[in-house]
Amino acid sequence: MQNVLIVFAIFALIFSSCTQVRNIKNSQEPESFYTKVTTASYGKISTIITSSGESYEGIHLRVSSDSTKWILESSGERMIYPTDKIHKVRIKDHFKGAVGGFLIGIPAGLVALFIGSKLDIDLNPPEGFNQVHALIIGVTVGALVGCGIGAVAAHKDEYIINSLKE
Repeated sequence: MQNVLIVFAIFALIFSSCTQVRNIKNSQEPESFYTKVTTASYGKISTIITSSGESYEGIHLRVSSDSTKWILESSGERMIYPTDKIHKVRIKDHFKGAVGGFLIGIPAGLVALFIGSKLDIDLNPPEGFNQVHALIIGVTVGALVGCGIGAVAAHKDEYIINSLKE
């Protein structure tokens, strides 16, 4: 059983976190892009990375065509930065991470169950325990572990506002 859990943990760690990148240069309407970034960051801590490499953790992010405003998470200080000096905004969403981990944990649990069954481990199951019970346990454990790992790792949305100059 321990081998099955090790295999499952490896699958869960590999597949539970994801990053989605969006680039303003690919947007047909930049103004709507700024609104999307502002809306996506609502209620979440965002990482604002400037073109010079500075990084800030902030809340209440507001992005517009001329300026980007936020409140520093650490001190509560209000920040205003020219939008053309912002490289990207990274938003962590723990709920999306939990949902993604849950959905990926189900097949990962099934794969771990399949691999465990092929390892021919003698588990001494209780009387009446059958393949349906094993399937239910595999799916449940996979979903719960995946959900937990996904919530901790979080889904990340990156919005590239200005490309770095080479």
